[in-house]
Amino acid sequence: MELILQIMMDWAGKPIPESIAKQYLYGISSIKIKLKNNDNYNLVYQVWVNGYGWQNAVLDGGEAKYSYTKPITAFRVTLVPKTEKQYVLDTWNSK
Repeated sequence: MELILQIMMDWAGKPIPESIAKQYLYGISSIKIKLKNNDNYNLVYQVWVNGYGWQNAVLDGGEAKYSYTKPITAFRVTLVPKTEKQYVLDTWNSK
């Protein structure tokens, strides 16, 4: 099993506009996490954005973000058997 963490620091595949980069000097705006070559487990993860709270949980390579202009303050990750993924998604997404 191989874990791949992709931290997105761009604006929809393009460099962050200078006006936004100057406004948000520090931070990561989205993440993607993926397990490679794995059929038995799912990665479920969720990001926290100050002032907006926990965002919807995503899994297996989905993009977790609020907005490309709002930095992530924290994130949580869990590795669960595929049979348990819906329970975690439902629990984390119930606000």
